[in-house]
Amino acid sequence: MKIVHVLIKVFEIAEKKLGIDVIAFEAATSSVQKGETLYDTVLTMSAIGVDCVVVRHEDENYYDQLIQSPSIHCSIINGGDGSGQHPTQCLLDLMTIYEEFGTFEGLNVAIIGDITHSRVAKSNMQCLSV
Repeated sequence: MKIVHVLIKVFEIAEKKLGIDVIAFEAATSSVQKGETLYDTVLTMSAIGVDCVVVRHEDENYYDQLIQSPSIHCSIINGGDGSGQHPTQCLLDLMTIYEEFGTFEGLNVAIIGDITHSRVAKSNMQCLSV
């Protein structure tokens, strides 16, 4: 499991500002190193009473497996999945657009860069096309 420490800190700061108790998880010092799967890690977090888990993982579509499990009883926030989607960054982008323009109506938004491989571009295109 790849963890991006900057992303972790951004989520931790936001969570603390909301008054949320944060449990930092480091894959490098966990049972993940012994072969524990992402599913088992989240299942354990759910079993010990964690209300919400923010996950960023290198596998595309990891999120689908987690939210479809009847055994996981916590909310799961997708902090990025491989080259698939990055919905949390998309929400920040949408908020920035709204703060700047006050509306989404009538805007023409250009997404420039390697949109084929950019999970942020994929998420933004999906949201902005609704």
